Amino acid sequence: MGFLVILVTCVVVLAASDSLRFVVFSIADYVVYGFPSERDRAEANAVIDEVSTVHQFAHNALSQPAGAPVFAEVGSKMILTRPTEVTVYDVQDRAEQDRIADALKHFSLEKKLKPFRVCFYDHENWQVNGNSGQRGPETRLRCIGVASDGVRDVAGQKVITYAVP
Repeated sequence: MGFLVILVTCVVVLAASDSLRFVVFSIADYVVYGFPSERDRAEANAVIDEVSTVHQFAHNALSQPAGAPVFAEVGSKMILTRPTEVTVYDVQDRAEQDRIADALKHFSLEKKLKPFRVCFYDHENWQVNGNSGQRGPETRLRCIGVASDGVRDVAGQKVITYAVP
């Protein structure tokens, strides 16, 4: 009986408006992953600062010119864990990526951070249209998992395209 209720609910949600789907999926996301805590946000900012300290970037971010091209999607935990994902642009050299990864492993151990991911992209493709901007296609070079006990590759090269609003 429970399975039938879930199946009918899924069919209704999928047939509903975009707004209703957004609300239902947002609630489901919260139930499964929760919201980031202040500690999660502080850890993400600390990792961004550490990357910016370890690697001297040639130029600031295109989308946020006041800072380095390093960003974080803060993770959270409820039933399941969504790790923080740090995006680093303009570090194409594998040896330099490894140097950053090693520094982050030691930083994670020293600060007792939760495991997180770091994804390296070839460059930031920020396209300005009048007073607004949007991301164009970007190439992810590598994505690694970082924890106090080590670093491991979790994803390889892939072209990422973003939906146009």
